[in-house]
Amino acid sequence: MKKLFKNKLFLTVFGIVVIGGGYLLIKGSGSGALNPQYVTAKAEKGTLVVSVTGSGQISVSNQTNIQAQGSGLVKQIAVVNNQKVRAGDLLVRLDTTNDDRAVRNAKANLDNANLQLETLLASASTSSLLQAEQSALQAKQNLQTDQNNLVNDYNSTYTAISNAFINIPGVMTGLNNVLYSMSINKVQNNVDAYVNAVSSVAPQAVQYGQSAITAYQTAFSTYNQNFADFKNTDVYSGTSTIEALLTETYSTLETISVANTNLKNLLDFVGNTLQQYNQKPPSQLAIDETSLQSYISTTNNQLSAVSQIKNSLVNDKQAINTAVISVAQTAAAFDQLKNGPTTLQIQSQQLSVKQSENSLSDAKENLNNDYVRAPFDGIVTNITAKIGQPASGALAVILSNQQIAQATLNEVDIVNVKVGQPATITFDALPNLTLTGKVSQVDTLGTVAQGVVSYNVQVALDAPNADIKPDMSDTASIVTKVKTDTLIVPNTAVSTKQNVSTVQVMGSDGVPVPTVVTLGLVNDQQTEILSGINEGDTIVTQTITKTTTSATTPSTGLGGIRLPGFGGNARPGG
Repeated sequence: MKKLFKNKLFLTVFGIVVIGGGYLLIKGSGSGALNPQYVTAKAEKGTLVVSVTGSGQISVSNQTNIQAQGSGLVKQIAVVNNQKVRAGDLLVRLDTTNDDRAVRNAKANLDNANLQLETLLASASTSSLLQAEQSALQAKQNLQTDQNNLVNDYNSTYTAISNAFINIPGVMTGLNNVLYSMSINKVQNNVDAYVNAVSSVAPQAVQYGQSAITAYQTAFSTYNQNFADFKNTDVYSGTSTIEALLTETYSTLETISVANTNLKNLLDFVGNTLQQYNQKPPSQLAIDETSLQSYISTTNNQLSAVSQIKNSLVNDKQAINTAVISVAQTAAAFDQLKNGPTTLQIQSQQLSVKQSENSLSDAKENLNNDYVRAPFDGIVTNITAKIGQPASGALAVILSNQQIAQATLNEVDIVNVKVGQPATITFDALPNLTLTGKVSQVDTLGTVAQGVVSYNVQVALDAPNADIKPDMSDTASIVTKVKTDTLIVPNTAVSTKQNVSTVQVMGSDGVPVPTVVTLGLVNDQQTEILSGINEGDTIVTQTITKTTTSATTPSTGLGGIRLPGFGGNARPGG
């Protein structure tokens, strides 16, 4: 009986413990939230610098390859081999026609954007309404002019293609004669005779010969198909058909240009080898070299003409798209004058002005890239640039005593790096030394290692330093973008979800209000704000939330009470 009583007492106490402990656990699981605290800052205008960083070594070479940052045909070579140049001297100028036009169009777009902003802010006076109406009329006239230019260029397109097929057949016949006629002897094609003349002392002649034959056969096949398509087209064919034929003709001319180059390489190799061994070249070699130079000139002229009309069509279409937008915008500006603009409309137009300024800046940069200049003082040598030919690869080499720091960048960062950008250089072996310099060369071809693409950059140091030794490890920080007098906030103040960015602006009641903003440049610490908030606004950079939590008492015991049947002492939290 006593035993039964003890068991009942145990079960009763145990039940109280379980119920009480569970209650305390439930109660303890709740938390008392306090009001959040905010770290704030002022939105201020300042300078935002964006940079990329790469590591490498100090170069042991005193020569730097000069490459064009722009693309196009070479129009001017301003130096000769072994000429001394100063930093900034013009070396090569590319064709600026398209980039000049892009700058003019970007300038016109900026003027139009500024005009629309002024119109938006102006009162609906008679003069402002008249001005807006005139702007709308001018926009329509510009659109009509651009449309007429496109029609004229389509007519010029067929003419350019026709001219190519007037001149190129002679080139193809000439190449065939140089390769396969038997002018040197009566038992061999010329190409075999040229190869056999030097192959015993220069076996690589066989490869030169095979390259010339393969390139010609490719050009011949491409040309025949292109010519058949040309004969099935006329000036009244649809614009898409003519554009497709233009693209095909450009590709054909490129293959013919390669055939010209490979055949010239063969003839030059044979002539140089015979001269090296004091052998008299066959008289046909000089004849073929003269003929080939004529074929090269004809091909390049046609390639240039087709390329220009190709670019003109692209620019015409872009101009029409821009004009269509301008017509809509000027018409909307006229309507808005009657009703007055909203805050959102003003901010939107201010953003359009900013975007037009950026487009003009980019266009000017592209135009500047058409002028290849010396990155530092030195002597120009090994000039390979040719008038009328595309500016690809190394155009020249500059020899200098300039110290060069090399760095490797990834494919994401390299797109923002340009020749002439400032940089700071630090050294692992010289932790207290920081030097300045400018980017002097950017590789156009990357290196792939384990699936990762990297590009080499050279930075010419502004001043030599005797402490720097060849092959020392360096780290280059290259400034790619600088914005001055622009509105900036800390990165921690910006939140972006589903491509919508917001900043919390502190209200007068002390409660932050999420505000949609338009972002500009971003670096590791700061973000440029193009629209949405104003200078001087108080913004939230960090939110601190504190909570109070009740103590949790475990359900296995009460205080230090030892329950029958359980080993050890029960402890809170134990």
